[in-house]
Parts: sequence; C-alpha cells; structure tokens
Amino acid sequence: TYTLGEVFATINPRLELRGVNTDLNTISSVLANSAALALRVYKADQGVWVLSGANTFTGAQEWATGQQ
Repeated sequence: TYTLGEVFATINPRLELRGVNTDLNTISSVLANSAALALRVYKADQGVWVLSGANTFTGAQEWATGQQ
C-alpha cells in the first residue's frame, strides 16, 4: 500500500480520472500535495467523478471532456 505522497514524491504528480461510468464515481480519500510538489487533477472521458474528501491539493484541475 502506498500513499499519494509516497508515489508522487519524486515526479510531477497528476491524478488522472478516466472512465465512461456516468453514475457517481466517488473518491473519499483526502487528495493532498506531496512534500515538495503540488498535485494536479486531470479528468477525461464521460465518467462523473465526486471528490468528497477534505482535499488540500493546490495544483491545477483540468477537464478534457465530460462534466466538470
């Protein structure tokens, strides 16, 4: 098991959300920056994503397609 901080400690962190499920796809974990880098969130495809945690990331939020 890894935390986002451990995975993104040495790379440009970007969480990519993809899929075609139009029901609510929910991430309830907290999305946070790593110690040195800001996490970016990128959404593509038609899926609907809900980020319901007490998120603290400060990177960009990008939407390629689908609902915002």
